[in-house]
Formats: sequence, structure tokens, C-alpha cells
Amino acid sequence: MALTDLQSMARRMTRTDEASITAEDIDAAIRTAIWRYSMDRARVMVAEIRVADGPVFALPDGWEAGFSVLATIEHGDGELEGEPLPLSILRIEETAAGWRMRLTGPVDTSSLRLRYTVPHRVTQTEDTLAAREWEAVSTYAAAHLLEQIAAAKSGDVDPSFGADTVSRSTPASEYAARSKQLFARYREMIGTRTERTIPAGVVVAPIQRRVGLTHGVRGWV
Repeated sequence: MALTDLQSMARRMTRTDEASITAEDIDAAIRTAIWRYSMDRARVMVAEIRVADGPVFALPDGWEAGFSVLATIEHGDGELEGEPLPLSILRIEETAAGWRMRLTGPVDTSSLRLRYTVPHRVTQTEDTLAAREWEAVSTYAAAHLLEQIAAAKSGDVDPSFGADTVSRSTPASEYAARSKQLFARYREMIGTRTERTIPAGVVVAPIQRRVGLTHGVRGWV
């Protein structure tokens, strides 16, 4: 599914012909929805590094500072392949030249397999979402659009309504109610009511943002 498909789905879910919704608004809502979905259901990628190339390594492909975290580290060779290692053996650090990874000490393996999180990407030529995820992203985008319409119409009042019904029957309140329903539907789709979740089966450690060099590490010259 390309970006245009998500745009069409989000527009249909709003069920409105509001001229105030521009193409830019829809694109912004979809970007917000993709980012939110990435926070709730991050994409997990895999990379391997050769220990002999250390102790300093470039960050793996797709790593995004401020978002990505190491999920798991495993032995990458021999009979121990796939066996988990503590996340503490690798440190993410920032230097004047940018972010990088550093081994914190010697490890008894020739290679490491890393699993790490990255945001989803959806463009006209790239789509990292699985088919089952399209509706969730479109639902969040539509909810975001309806929330914007409700805010824009917050000062509009139908003069035919009596003073005792205005608070319950304004266009703004109706759009706000629909937005709330879609946000709730999104939470049901991803199976959580929390602000941020982690992919099932993945244990994620916080990014360690420390700058400095490790001296006295055995195994490298």
C-alpha cells in the first residue's frame, strides 16, 4: 500500500466533505499516525556485527536517534547462535562526530546479532506496514483530522438550537465525539490503552546517552 492509499482511507473514515480539510492536513495527519503507530508497534530490524571490527561500530542501517533502541543482542555464530547476551555489552554513545556503538568489554563470540527498533516508513514507493496495520494507521489519522475539525468549529453554534442543547449538539461536539470514538477504536486495534507499548516478546533497554572512551578493553589494539 502506498501513501495515496492511506490518504484515501483516512479521508473516507472522516465521513465528511469539509472543505477545510486540505491535502496538506491529510498528509500531516498520516505522518502523525505513522509516528504514533511506530511508537506503539515499532518495526524491528536485524543487523550483525563482527566483534573483531570493534570496539567501536557505526549505528546499524535505519537507526534513528531519539527513537531507536536495542531490543536484543545474541550470539551470531557457532553453536551459541541465537543465545541472548546482556544489553549492557553494547553502549550507545554520542561524540562530536555523531552517534555510535561501543563494546563495553570483551565478549566470547566472533559476531553479534542485534535486533533494534526503527520507525515505520510510508511513501509513494516504500511501505513498511503490514496489511493488517493499514486500518489502524488510517483510523488514527482520521481521528486526528476530526479532532482538528472539532477545534476549528468550536466557536460555531447552530442558532436553531436552544441554549440548553447547544453544548451537546454543536458541530464541534459531534466531530469531537467521532474523533474520540476513532481514537478508542485505534487503541482496541493495537490492544493497548497505554501511551506507548513495546512489540510483543521484545525487551527494550533505554538508550544510554553517554560520551566518553573505554580504556583497557582486552581483545583490540
